[in-house]
Amino acid sequence: MAYEFFGRDSIQSLSDRFLALRSRRGMIVGPHGTGKSTLLDALHKDLLTRFPDIPLVHERLSRTPDSVRGQRVSTFEWPRDSIVILDGYEQVSLLSRWWIQTACWQKRIRLLVTAHQPLGSFDLLWRTSVDDQSAEWIVRHMLQLSNQEDWEEKLPLLLSSKEWSDSRARHGHNIRETLFDMYDWWQSRVR
Repeated sequence: MAYEFFGRDSIQSLSDRFLALRSRRGMIVGPHGTGKSTLLDALHKDLLTRFPDIPLVHERLSRTPDSVRGQRVSTFEWPRDSIVILDGYEQVSLLSRWWIQTACWQKRIRLLVTAHQPLGSFDLLWRTSVDDQSAEWIVRHMLQLSNQEDWEEKLPLLLSSKEWSDSRARHGHNIRETLFDMYDWWQSRVR
């Protein structure tokens, strides 16, 4: 599913804003399940398409020992004047962050990351969140893709259910967990 902007912003305008950052370091911030990785993937595709001459590196990070060790090695392989996109930047240690930022500064690399909270050395490019409007859009979009009959008539049942409101209250902006909660409910009551 594509990332949806509910306003005048677009993937292209966000890419342009990132490339215009004087700091050369931008970040997408938001809680779990709010679309940070989806947005980052869309920006990656846009940058590849619109700027094919700029080398691009896209990596997903984790706290596993292999990932942290491998991150130090891969910085040596990052091309000068490239763009490096790291998903899950808060997953790496402070030492690894220092290593990454130093490598990017030395090689004039633009760095775009995702994290759950803002980090002082990055410019905030975008903050992801899920409100009632975007949650409804996500559910509507998923049901359209499912090709289920009568889904439009059934959608209000889901959105007005106690289970939906309880799950949204429990998980907040994390729409992914709410959708997991609602899957069984949808299967048993609406289908």
